[in-house]
Amino acid sequence: MGTTTATPWRPTVAKRLRNRAAALAWLVRHTLQRYGRAYRYARGCMSPDDADEIRYECQEVGGFWPLETLTVDGMMETVIDRFGDSEEVRLLVADACARVGSKWDSDGHLRGAAQDWAMDLIKERAEELGLVDSEDADATPADEEEEGDGQ
Repeated sequence: MGTTTATPWRPTVAKRLRNRAAALAWLVRHTLQRYGRAYRYARGCMSPDDADEIRYECQEVGGFWPLETLTVDGMMETVIDRFGDSEEVRLLVADACARVGSKWDSDGHLRGAAQDWAMDLIKERAEELGLVDSEDADATPADEEEEGDGQ
């Protein structure tokens, strides 16, 4: 009787070529995407996604990983109940975040102080634009909770 011996599995030549072709296609696509982002950066027409990708790819090269981040979306979550969700409010928040970001010198402590500063700037501009009364702008979330307790 004949015995069959197990032969080690070896990918066929066609399968190896498909794998290499797929790897090469990924590399070309990734490289073209990076050149596209670089072009949009040079032209000054980057999208927020482009900026996020560039920031992410530069972290390891620059040796800098931001662990505390002040974002427009994060601040919008904080101010939406008080000022609403309009394009005007979003612009106020973006301006405040940009101002705080350009002036902030973080020593690694809580981002809460940066958020508080941005909130102060938002309140000032919202009052100037008539989006909120000065009494409403001065109220803090903690004040509103205390008033709601009925105590």
